[in-house]
Order: sequence, then structure tokens, then C-alpha cells
Amino acid sequence: MCKKNNFCYFILTLLSLSNVFVFAQNETNNWFFGRNAGLNFDVGDTNIVLGSGMFTPEGCTSISDFDGNLMFYSNGENIWNRNHEIMDNGDNLFGDVTGVQTAIIIPKPNDVSTYYIFYTRENAINSPTFIAAGIYYSEIKFTPQNPLGSVVIKNQRIANSATSRLAAIYHNDTNSYKLITVTKPDSPIIDPNGEELFVFRIFTISALGIDLNSTVVTINENIGTIGTLKISPNGEYIAIINSVSMKIFAYEYNIVLDNFQLYKTLPTVPAFGLFLIPYGLEFSQDSNMLYYSGSSGSDRYIVQIQFSHLNDMNPPDGYFFNEPRAQSLQLARNGKIYVSKGDINSPYSRISVINKPEKFGIECAFQRDAINFSPNASTKGLPIFVASSLRNRIIVSDDACVNTPFDFELDLYAPIISVEWDFGDGAFSNLLNPSHIFTTYGFHKVKATITTSNRIFTLYKTIEVFPPAFIAPNQVLTQCDNDNDGFSVFNLENISDFISNANSEFEYYFYTSLEDAQNDENRIQNPINYTNRFNSEEIFVKIITEKGCPFITSFIIENVTTTPSTQLPNFYTCENSDTVLNNSEGIFDLDFIKLEIISILNTPPNYEIKFYPTYLDAQTKLNEIGGLYTSTTREIWIRIEDENNSCNGVFSFTIVVNEEIEINIEEKYTICDSNVQSPIVLDGGISNTSWTWRNISLQVLSTDRFFSLVDDGKFSVVLVKEENGLVCTETIYFDVYTSVAPTLQEIRVDNDQIFISVRGPGNYEFLLDNITYSGSSKSHTFTDLEAGIYTIYVRDVDGCLYAIQENVLLVKFPRYFTPNGDGINDYWKLYGPINDYYSSAELVVYDRYGNLLHTMNFIENNTGWDGTFNNKKLPATDYWYKIVFKDFNNNTFEKKGHFSLTR
Repeated sequence: MCKKNNFCYFILTLLSLSNVFVFAQNETNNWFFGRNAGLNFDVGDTNIVLGSGMFTPEGCTSISDFDGNLMFYSNGENIWNRNHEIMDNGDNLFGDVTGVQTAIIIPKPNDVSTYYIFYTRENAINSPTFIAAGIYYSEIKFTPQNPLGSVVIKNQRIANSATSRLAAIYHNDTNSYKLITVTKPDSPIIDPNGEELFVFRIFTISALGIDLNSTVVTINENIGTIGTLKISPNGEYIAIINSVSMKIFAYEYNIVLDNFQLYKTLPTVPAFGLFLIPYGLEFSQDSNMLYYSGSSGSDRYIVQIQFSHLNDMNPPDGYFFNEPRAQSLQLARNGKIYVSKGDINSPYSRISVINKPEKFGIECAFQRDAINFSPNASTKGLPIFVASSLRNRIIVSDDACVNTPFDFELDLYAPIISVEWDFGDGAFSNLLNPSHIFTTYGFHKVKATITTSNRIFTLYKTIEVFPPAFIAPNQVLTQCDNDNDGFSVFNLENISDFISNANSEFEYYFYTSLEDAQNDENRIQNPINYTNRFNSEEIFVKIITEKGCPFITSFIIENVTTTPSTQLPNFYTCENSDTVLNNSEGIFDLDFIKLEIISILNTPPNYEIKFYPTYLDAQTKLNEIGGLYTSTTREIWIRIEDENNSCNGVFSFTIVVNEEIEINIEEKYTICDSNVQSPIVLDGGISNTSWTWRNISLQVLSTDRFFSLVDDGKFSVVLVKEENGLVCTETIYFDVYTSVAPTLQEIRVDNDQIFISVRGPGNYEFLLDNITYSGSSKSHTFTDLEAGIYTIYVRDVDGCLYAIQENVLLVKFPRYFTPNGDGINDYWKLYGPINDYYSSAELVVYDRYGNLLHTMNFIENNTGWDGTFNNKKLPATDYWYKIVFKDFNNNTFEKKGHFSLTR
């Protein structure tokens, strides 16, 4: 009996293989990357694998046997066997781990025991030993003596320069692999701009081994040294990133001729002003979509390009989305693209997934942080594989509905001899492109066992079969017929209450006959407001689910007679319950009211009560209200249904908002000087029930309706109003201030103006006529005043009025007079009641030379000066005056000025 050990495993592997080895999907089953991270894709599932011995910053590769069992993995510096140990002689490879595509494994055709690993070193190093730049390979052998593998040829240089760009494709016609690399030419090639060009260097790996006579093709575009290279799974295109110039170069590739033709140059600018430095790159499994990751500052994005439509007359838009930390992109055998995140200095425990890369836009079903490896983590790189190994796929028409045909086909790198289909539901087929109808909904794993000319292998595809609407037959939609006339309004869409998997995206179309429903003719035009034609009318409905699955059934609409046995009472709330005063609205707790109604009507526990604003709404079950409901006084309707959604009553009641609490309290009051203003008495409101006045310490000061303001401070009053058995309260807070009277600083009277300034703690308004207040500061000038006696009042901003100065005399001194005998303004004189304030007012008039022309005392004679000197009329010009005033206390002051004589 064979013991379960590595030697036994190797023997079994040899027994199960033919002499032919070609790359297929199972060889990509196991991924190892980042910080000890691992994934397994056996039978189409994705599982986390533990135990990896590798911690690599970027480049890595792995390979499994044709059954999907891990063989080994590497970062180009070391090789680990399936036991996650360094392989025999598998250390100290000359590869450079700081590149995204620094290593790739290629099996030797027709030899199941031999593999080649290729790796790059972009720059030579001198320590600890000299290692030249270039592309290297090592050969790994598996034998009964070394079932875990051994490196038998090591660090053989096949190119003298390298970039970290390795990719491979299988050529079925020649049973060989093409290793495509980017290097410098053997002799420098300079373009017209003085830039050194690179070359494609293609090595062929056949049953004879590695052909070291590589094919060299000059790349006429400046692709630089930094950037990913990917081959489309169908082998027809190659895309290369130049991270420095922020471009992607796409080439058509002829595998027979090893010929490259520039197809498109794509700037990595997915939106106006968004310039991305590209990093990761990958094709979808059908080769129609191209994805790249890129950064702009600290932001990272993933961009989708509709690659197969780039040559359309109107190329389609791309699609991009933000993905923090996005790094490498790698297609897996399940058709999904995985996104690495993190770097060597900051590994990240999760990777993201594009679940449907072949779909455009949001339908690509990107899932951020889909897989958690913690405590292991992702860095920049993901393992790379032979591109054609990821082409093999099951193609199926889009996920569809139960009882709907699904069309299947295969896409392979090699011609198909035969296939056995297992649809996962007990059905099978050996047709190359079968069609299958699933009669059960859910996820089905479809298996295709494929025979080609050189091997048999298996593909898996998980598809989702969508269910129809789930509704039991013979449903009855009832309506309460309050007026007992046999007719009611039905909302036919309420049939959704009987659908167990209903959601808001379902569509409903209603008909009066099955034939109309089947032919989609004569739809009922207003199904949410449908009046039955007769009782127990049959309605037909076509229900289309959110996934587009149609289902036709019928149901009965039926009137039921209901009469309320108990009149529902009114329900009350306080007017201020919505925290807004005097808006005639309040908040009603409909959940509490529901409990009251249940108690009043004694409804069974399996009955449900719902609230509606109108009778029609209650009939159609639209615009349901509930919870804390804000409203004015109005009528509300309830609908009562049992557990079968049958109507058991539609009744109304009134919700009443009590009268407003009477509030006459302002936010602020000012106590003025009692000599100028009566005490302030607050009125708590005659319609209120009680009043409680408190100070800031919550000490009760009074419970009377009226409250006199005596002291300043912060106060409150609790107003209570009892109405309809409900006690409503409102607490009003107000502040009381004491006003300080201002003191007079200055009064100046000048002809027709009076200027006044005061001292005080605030700003003030000034008043002369006891009607109009002016100014808002500590001073003010009244202008254009008539002569007379004025009393000046001052009011502070709190409304306290003070008489700051009484009996201010305003005397007007004319600026000109016209002694022309017309009786108007013939004399120059003073205006104002000066006799009341002064015992003497001596006037002296001079000409410009200082000659005395006239004297008089205005107290004794207020006729004025007529403009003559010695009975002669003086010329029209300016004259000067001086007036000496003497009051009744013999205090004197002078007033000087000039005026004009006009003739």
C-alpha cells in the first residue's frame, strides 16, 4: 500500500499524467504573494491558504500541477516548495524582488518533471558578490528522489539587460511558450529625439528546452524602464505601461511571426485634470476590457477601458473609481481581477476584487477589501502566470431567470475534441454549445470537463439563477365597503403584500383577462385607484422582478362590509408639543394612540392597525403615517387588517391640537428710573391655568398671574394650561436689566443746529419733538431747526427715556437780508425768545474796514438794522457783527459773525 508522503504524491502525479504537459487553468490554482499571503482557486472557489514562507515587496510567481496541487512559488530570489520550505538549491537566485514582474514560471512542454523560472535584474550589484544586470533562468526538476523539487541549473543569464517586465503566452500550434521581455538592444538604438529605444526580446521554450537565440524587435515608442507589461488572454494584444510619461502602449501581437504593431497609445488621464501615474495593468478574461491602477498625489484609482471598442468611430467613455492603496492587478482562473494593496513598508491585510471585469461601469461589481488575510498581508505584487492559462473559460449568457434558457460555450487556447457538461442540478450534456433551463433558483456551479488533443481538464463557472415572484395561488385582495354599495377603490399593487420576496423594484402590470396579460394588451391604466366592476372580480397581474423575471398569476378583489361598533374618541395633544409655539400644530404619538384603539376596539393580537391621512389613502394603503406625527387638528383614518391582509375596518377619528398657551412674555426687560417710567408688570395670561415665577436659583417668587419687575437678573415662568383633560406647560425664560441714566457732557447751539453729547454705558437715541428719535451713539446733532426753546430727551437702547436738558434756547442769526422795501427780510435781526433768557443783547455792526455803522439793544428794540448809515443806503456787501448777551445773573458772552446785505 502506498504511504501518504511526498514520494507517493509524486508517483501518483506521474501515473495520472500523459507525456504531454500544456498550461491550463489548474496550474494557476495557488497564489502566494505579499507578506505570507496565499489564495487557492480550486473548483472555482476562493480560499485563503496559510503557511506561506515568502515575504516579498512586489514581484512573485507560483505554479501548480494539472490537478491544481501546488508545486512551488518564488520571488526571483528564493524558491519555496509545496511545504513552504526553501527548495533544494533554491536560494540565492539573482533576481531583483523590487519590480512588479520580476519572475515567471514556465513548464517545459512534454516534460512533467521540468520547469523553468525566469527572473530579472535591472541593475548590477557589487555586494555581497557581483551580480550583473540581465535576464536569468534556473531549471527545476522533480524526481522520485526529489519529489519537492530541486534547482539543477541555476542563474543562467540569457540577456545582458532587463526591465522588470516578464510575460508569457502558450502557442498551441507549436506546443511551445513565448517568453516576452523588454530589454535594451545589443547595440544602442537612438530615436530622432535622442532617446534610447528598447526592444522586445522573445524566447521560445519548447520540448527541446530554451532557445537562446531570441527574436529581437525594436520598440519605436519610448516605453521607459518602469511599468507593467501584460498579454491579453487571447494572445492577440500586449499592453505596456510607461509610468514616467503616464501612457499605456497597446500592440497587436502575431505569435507566429513574433511581430508587434502599435495599436493604440492611451494617456492615463481618465478625466479632465486627473493625471494618473499608472502601475498595475490587466485584461479581462475575454480580452475586451483593459484595467489599470494609478495614483494622483495621495489618491489612487482603478480605470476601466473598453479595449475592444477603441477603434470605433466614436470611442466609448472609460470608467474609473477610487480605490485607496490600489497596486497590482491580476486576473484569476475564475475570471475575476484581484487588486493588491499596501507596500513593503505598510502591508495591508486585505485585497479587493473586480467580480465581473467583462461588464462595463458599475456592473463590473467592484468589491473593496473583499478578502482579509490577517495577520498576513498584501504588498504591491501579485503572482504572474502564462497569459493563455487564464483564457480558458466557460461563457454563459448573462445571469437570467428560472425557467429561462442559458446558453453555454467555451473559449480555450486549444481546439476542443469533446466536452461533458454538469449543470449542477442533475442535468448533463455533451454538446459543445448547449442550452439549459434551470428549474430551481439560486447559485449553480457548472462544470465542464474538456478533452483537447493533449489533455483533459476541468473548468467551473458559478452562475446565479434568479427566482420569480413568490405568491401563492387564489389570493384575495379585500376592501372595506363603508357605504355598502358593493363598489370600492382598490390599490391593485397591494397584491405585493402576498409576495414573500417582493421589493420596491418589482414592476406590476394588471389586466382584466389572462389573454391580455399574456399579450400585454389593455393594461389597467390606474391600478392604484381602481374601482371594481363587480364583487369578487378576478384581476390578472404580470409581475416582473428586479432581475427581469416575469410571472403571471391572478387574484380576486372583494368588498367586505364593516360597521364600527364603537365610535373612536378624539385624541389630544398640546400646541407646543412640536416645540414651535403658536403654529397650531402638535405632535401625536400614533404608536400610543394605536394601543388605545386596540384597547377600545378589543382587536385580536393578529390584527394590524395602520394610519392614513385620508379615506382614499386608507383604501389604497398609500401615504401611511405613523410614529410621532406632526399635524394640525384634523381627521385621521385607520385601516385594520388581519394576518391574511384582509380588510377588517376603515374608521376615522379626530386628532385635536389644544389651544395655544397664552404667552405675553418677552425675552428681555429693562427697569428704568422710576421717576421717568412706571414699574413693569408682566401678565402671565388670563387663559392659562397657573403661573409659577422663579429666579435663577429656581426659588418661587410668585404664583400670581401678574408679576412686577423689581430686581434685575434671570427669571422664568412656568405657564400651565389645562384643556380636554390634558395639562400643557411651557417654561419661558427672560432677563431683566436695570438701566443707568446718562449724564450730560456737552450742548452746543449754533444758529439752526443743536449738538449734544452724553456719558453712559451704552448707546442712545435723541429726541427734540417727543416723536422722532434720532441717532444711535453717545452724541447727535439736530439740524435745520427753527428758533425757539427746546427740551432734549435721551432714550437708551433698552427704551428708558430721560430728559437730559430742558429749555435750550435756539437763536437764529440770519446769514443775509434784503432791505429793498418789499416788506420781506428788510431788516437784519435776531430770531428767538431772547427776552426770556437775557436782560441785554447789545449789537454792534461794522464794515470790512472796522468802521462802526450801527448799534442797538435787541431787548429794547428788536426791529433790527435797515442797512443804512446816517440815513444813507449802504452798498450790497458783507458786514460784521458782535453781540454781547447778558443774562439775568449778569453773566455775559459774545457772539461774532458776518452776514450779507443784498440789494
